[in-house]
Amino acid sequence: MSRYLDEILQYRNAYTLALSASMGSIFYGWDVGLIGGVLSMSSFQSYFGLDTKTASQRADLSGNIVSVLQAGCFFGALSTVYLSSRFGRKPSLLASGVIYLIGSLIQSIAGIRSSQDTGLSVLYFSRFLGGWGVGMVSALVPSYVSECTPRSIRGRCTGLMQLTNNIGIMLSFWVNYGSQKDITPGEMQWRIPFILQMIPGILFLLTVCFQPESPRWLVEHGKEEAAAKALAFVGRTSPEDGDILRTIEEIKASFVGKEDPPLLKQFLAMGESRVIALRCFIPSLVMFFQQVNCSPSI
Repeated sequence: MSRYLDEILQYRNAYTLALSASMGSIFYGWDVGLIGGVLSMSSFQSYFGLDTKTASQRADLSGNIVSVLQAGCFFGALSTVYLSSRFGRKPSLLASGVIYLIGSLIQSIAGIRSSQDTGLSVLYFSRFLGGWGVGMVSALVPSYVSECTPRSIRGRCTGLMQLTNNIGIMLSFWVNYGSQKDITPGEMQWRIPFILQMIPGILFLLTVCFQPESPRWLVEHGKEEAAAKALAFVGRTSPEDGDILRTIEEIKASFVGKEDPPLLKQFLAMGESRVIALRCFIPSLVMFFQQVNCSPSI
């Protein structure tokens, strides 16, 4: 037990970094788990006129409200291919948090002083915008954490993303339950869950602000001194430490002889061999079937 405590103390900066970045996974899980409970609220259905629709129309509208978030996630995740390479992992993470917060804020005020149709249009847009931020953070956090943390605890730190994702889903369920149980039916009953989902987004921005940029990105852009400082901060050692210098050399060696091919060529390269194809498609299929079962709408 003492060995594990010593390790936690030794790498506490790394664990703090991983936990800070994984706050993004909390709002990912929260946003995904939130909408099913909100859609079931009679106050929400009455406010947007869903209770006057036929069962088929209501199912279509509910499906659209749920799925538009996934559409935003798709384009948000795609955008990180360029953004994280061009501007860095940390600025892209901060941008994802800002986009998520703006989307959540608009969701919480959708329909105010407008018709039901306009309110639904605003809700669709805000869900898409929030999904864009969620998609960005879901793609960025694993790579950012794995590039920043020491090899000995990298898997553990990266695994925090899935843990915090499930924590976010759990919290959204309890918030929905509390809103339905303790808040008088009315528009605040369904607005409060949308408002509260901004809390993990705010915590995410506040904590990530104090974390370093990815050492790999810094080395790739010729900022080796900054990369050494970032690694030293995470490992709680000196930038001149031998392990830090060897890690910098290993990162530099990984770029030797490698070209930066066009995006289309990178996608085609995923099918160059059976091993690469399996590594690329199995995680994607897992995430696909996680969503295709319609669990967010329940």
